[in-house]
Amino acid sequence: MFIESRRNFLKGTAAVVGGAVVAKGVFSTIIETPAIANDQFTNTPSSLDFYPPLDKWDNFNELDGDDWKRGGINRHPLDSKNPIKVNNVMIVPTACNNCEASCGLTAWVDKKTLVVKKYMGNPLHSGSRGRNCAKGYAALSQMYDPDRIPFPLKRAPGSKRGEGKWIRTTWDEALETIGKKMHDTLKNGDELSKKLIMYHVGRPNENGFTPRVWNSLGVDSYNSHTNICSANGRTGSIQWTNDDRTSPDWANAKLILLISSHAADAGHYFQQSAGYIADGRKNGAKMVVIDPRMSNSAGMADLWIAPWPGTESAITLAMCSRLLHENKFNKEYVRKWFNWQQFMNDKDYLQFILNKKFITKLPTGNSYEDFVETLKDLYKDFTFEYASKESRVPLYKLEKLYEYIVDAGSRISTYFWRAAAAGNRGGWMSAGKTGFLLLGLTGSVMSKGGTSMHHSHVISLGTRGESATLAAPKKVDVWNELTYPPEWPLCTYELSYLLPHLLSDREWQQKWIAKGLKVPQKLAVYIPRVYNPVWINPDGFRWIEVLKNEQMMELTINLSPTWSETNWYCDYILPTGLGGERHDQHSEATKPARWTSFRQPVLRVALEKMGWKPKDPTRATLEAHIKAGLGEIWEENEFWWNLIFKVDPDGSMGIRQCWESKKNPGRPVTIAEFYDAIFSLLPNLLKTAKATYPNAEFPVYEFMRDRGCWQEEDNIYDIQEKAVEFNPETNTYKSHGHEYKAEEVQKDEYGRLFVNEHGREHVFGVEVDGKIVEGFATQSKKLEFFT
Repeated sequence: MFIESRRNFLKGTAAVVGGAVVAKGVFSTIIETPAIANDQFTNTPSSLDFYPPLDKWDNFNELDGDDWKRGGINRHPLDSKNPIKVNNVMIVPTACNNCEASCGLTAWVDKKTLVVKKYMGNPLHSGSRGRNCAKGYAALSQMYDPDRIPFPLKRAPGSKRGEGKWIRTTWDEALETIGKKMHDTLKNGDELSKKLIMYHVGRPNENGFTPRVWNSLGVDSYNSHTNICSANGRTGSIQWTNDDRTSPDWANAKLILLISSHAADAGHYFQQSAGYIADGRKNGAKMVVIDPRMSNSAGMADLWIAPWPGTESAITLAMCSRLLHENKFNKEYVRKWFNWQQFMNDKDYLQFILNKKFITKLPTGNSYEDFVETLKDLYKDFTFEYASKESRVPLYKLEKLYEYIVDAGSRISTYFWRAAAAGNRGGWMSAGKTGFLLLGLTGSVMSKGGTSMHHSHVISLGTRGESATLAAPKKVDVWNELTYPPEWPLCTYELSYLLPHLLSDREWQQKWIAKGLKVPQKLAVYIPRVYNPVWINPDGFRWIEVLKNEQMMELTINLSPTWSETNWYCDYILPTGLGGERHDQHSEATKPARWTSFRQPVLRVALEKMGWKPKDPTRATLEAHIKAGLGEIWEENEFWWNLIFKVDPDGSMGIRQCWESKKNPGRPVTIAEFYDAIFSLLPNLLKTAKATYPNAEFPVYEFMRDRGCWQEEDNIYDIQEKAVEFNPETNTYKSHGHEYKAEEVQKDEYGRLFVNEHGREHVFGVEVDGKIVEGFATQSKKLEFFT
């Protein structure tokens, strides 16, 4: 089913079948029965956008699938020997966990058997709009996979890692053992101990909760897989905007430009991207795919350009050069939002590029017009003929691309990602650095129909929650050389693939220890989460060597709902839940709006709504899954805060308080307490939830529990133009929620407003054409053509 709008969803009504006798869930005959006449269930929907109204989600009757196939209530004969079965279900919203998009799902839970009958889309979700790909619907087969891990496993005593000998254990035993090991490691509080615990994540699929865990422990232990995935694709946008990926406005674009990113059929958020790209093309947008591979997107494109791998930057720079020399670039946007003044004032750098013969002469002045002439000189050699020869793309295709670019103006929507960035010959320049120059020259950054930045459209709340706990985590004050080796000071993300090599390299360790660094020579605890480095990483055998070495990795735990090659070499395998079995606040940049999903364990929600109560409210998800017959499947939220109470049982380390309930001191925070606290940070959601549930103890939690999603803000464009507020009564500036005393604020020659904090400049605004605005997230507060 496909939902185009909330309006259509609300218009959907179920067929009222009057006079149906229901006995034990079965329609046996059609007679006048007032008790059933008001019941609603679907026979054959009048349109494909049918979905039960929200007020029916807790108690909805639907014909069984077998009866749908046989014609529903209209089939004959219809008698006691040939009945129609009706399922009484509760529809519980959650979010898919099978990629990073967090599309909305609804679980249709049979209230009699407590079995999820099916997963469908969530029509209230403003990002996915009721739609899902095959991976979303696969949540059902994952949930009831007969080969999934149903209870905690522990390496058999006396066996070695990799022998495949396991015994069943309990969550309590695992918590005690792991908690004691972490307590013994951290109790000294020295710098080295804070580097001996490592958490290695694949897809986080949540916004900040787990980093909050590690911040509360005071350790630098968070390690991601990003540098074998997409760090190179993010590098260019980080250097331009200090944001690590783009947020395209596909639906309003005039040119959809996919450079090595098949957003409609692969990559991040592809199901949602596919829908918005379809909307954009319906509105007349052209689509160009630049990639050697013939993908589905390329096959449907108005123009497919297949360059020699790694030469994409030659094409983008040729487009930039032509725009400059024909004066068809967005002159006003470049003047306002490129940091051209810093470039023109750096005489040493200008002399350097002259010596390198990148330019033919030094600029005669420092004006904007001088900057434009210098740009033309800098990129003069990137002609279409050069780009055609370099990329092996015919000239006529480059001309057609240029035509589309000029016609699109400031409405070029794009996504720079892996393949071009991973290519040879400076691939990272192809994906982000040169591509962003094209976006900047056309004024397509942050514009309607253009390309915004990830963090301008994402809601991230998981690091918060201090209003529900006794304390908030402090910033970590150590730097782990195993994730950020000193040799690579400009790496954008953790060099996670080097971990087994660095742990094995005593010469490397001693080199930096001799220089005064506290370099770990082992890990006391290693915890991969839904990550399989033995299989995923290109050097899996080295990972096996280190995982088997109990002197290098003393205790290994995999938080994994399924079997993997890495599990084979771990001491504990702890089955944490899948998409419909866990709580997460999860938001992604899929449109020019700020929305969030609320992933939740659907069987727990169904049980609680039917009156069930857990014995221990801090372990309710585990108890619910056991009650429903799913097995001893837990979730990470409750696992972590119960583990914290084992790491710091008496609070003497100052860790426990970060997860101790403010409402009920002495026990961990509960799901309702924590999520009500973090979701209450969204003012529009808070206001709506309180109005909807005026008598609820946790109104915001209940609102999200019942809907599974929320959109806080829509149509977010040109956020760099947002004014920095000045209050003359208090003589303070206000930016991004922080206030700055005017007497402490300084302004430099480039119009940047900053204060000195802890010996460093903190820039919070910039003056542009006489107005003080927030600008971009860079040090210059502008797009950093020159960094």
